[in-house]
Amino acid sequence: MIKKISLIPGVAVIKNLFGNSLCIAFYHEGEQTLRKTTELISSIAGSSSATSASEPFPICRMTLSSDDLRIIKSLQKEPLKPYTDIAKELGLSVKTVKRRITRLTEGEALYIIAELDPKFLSGGIVCGLLIFYDDLKPNHMVEDIVSYLGDRLIFANLDDPHHGYFAFIITNLAMAQEILDWALAQKGVSSGRIDIVQEVISLYSVYEEQLEKLRRSLAYAS
Repeated sequence: MIKKISLIPGVAVIKNLFGNSLCIAFYHEGEQTLRKTTELISSIAGSSSATSASEPFPICRMTLSSDDLRIIKSLQKEPLKPYTDIAKELGLSVKTVKRRITRLTEGEALYIIAELDPKFLSGGIVCGLLIFYDDLKPNHMVEDIVSYLGDRLIFANLDDPHHGYFAFIITNLAMAQEILDWALAQKGVSSGRIDIVQEVISLYSVYEEQLEKLRRSLAYAS
């Protein structure tokens, strides 16, 4: 099932959860593509229901040059690559590379997405708390959950008004039940669950395809 889903255009990350759930991140352009991809994934997984949330990228207001795109491509698989190595690889000066990376970072065209693989995490368990709200998201809810999870929190998706997702690390399974019980007791929460992440599968070719698509669009722009 995971292999079939990984072949769907746009799929970037598959999280294999303990039990009978999957979490999938994929690129989509427009509501029609979102609906078709969600339906295809649900069909392959034999699922009658799916919960989805949008994860928009930061708004980039700068225009990228061909050298900018080359630098981004060079950094995609090795984000901490030294300036000297990038300069040698691309035939640019170290000063130019440093200046352009600073510009790309400040313009939110370049940023790092942290990847956490549970298989290499010793003494910790990666979990995800999914909660649904009675109506719309209460104003205080996010701050309360973030404060409660504290240093255990590693990621949160807060863009959907009807539900929220919080990824965190615990050191024993008993803590998972405690956190879920606390979350369900909060005013404004209608239901929820905790998933344990067994494996994270990243498909790096998707990022390269998106970058190549952007490069072609710039090449043919007036």
